[in-house]
Amino acid sequence: MRRIRVLYVEDDLALMSLVSQQLQTDERLELVHATGSSDSCLEFANGGLFDVALLDLALGSGNSSGLELAVALRSIDPHCGIVIFSQHAKAGLEERLPDDQRFSFSVLEKRAPIDFELLASSLVRTAEGFSSTDPSLLMSAKAESPLASLSPRDLEILRML
Repeated sequence: MRRIRVLYVEDDLALMSLVSQQLQTDERLELVHATGSSDSCLEFANGGLFDVALLDLALGSGNSSGLELAVALRSIDPHCGIVIFSQHAKAGLEERLPDDQRFSFSVLEKRAPIDFELLASSLVRTAEGFSSTDPSLLMSAKAESPLASLSPRDLEILRML
């Protein structure tokens, strides 16, 4: 079975190093490029050697936002998966994308400690064409939602699904 090729963009170099090391230990994934620059990401992406992009939302001055980068990556490869991994992530973020790009799009909240299994499985599932939103984001977006009544264990199980 071929490993899922991951393109990773993160402007926090310490976090990029930590996450990159973890991604490289997962037998389902192959980290093909990690960068802090949207320009470097797009230059690499033009070679078409990735299945899913793991993008920070706020990439710092002089860079595109994670959403702008997602749209640019989809213009290079319309079928690539996109995972937004950010402390600025919100439920419904995909609604800011064009209608025809709201597939294979997942959103994870960046928080400590990082759940690397959740991150890796989200990358795999998104590369396979599925979309998901971190359940904790759904809870904060809609306190009146049925999700608000779930226990921490229920949310953990939901994340694993």
